[in-house]
Amino acid sequence: MLNEASERAPGQEVVDIDDVGYTVAFLATPYARRLTGSTVYVDAGLNIMG
Repeated sequence: MLNEASERAPGQEVVDIDDVGYTVAFLATPYARRLTGSTVYVDAGLNIMG
């Protein structure tokens, strides 16, 4: 199931808990201050396919 998911993802990899943590850490910094009202997907680009 993981192999199939990684093959379908544009980045050819499966997102793990570290990727989610890094995204949350970025959103907690001043660098993310302009990201208001946005949905941030942590899915290796799968949401843009379709």
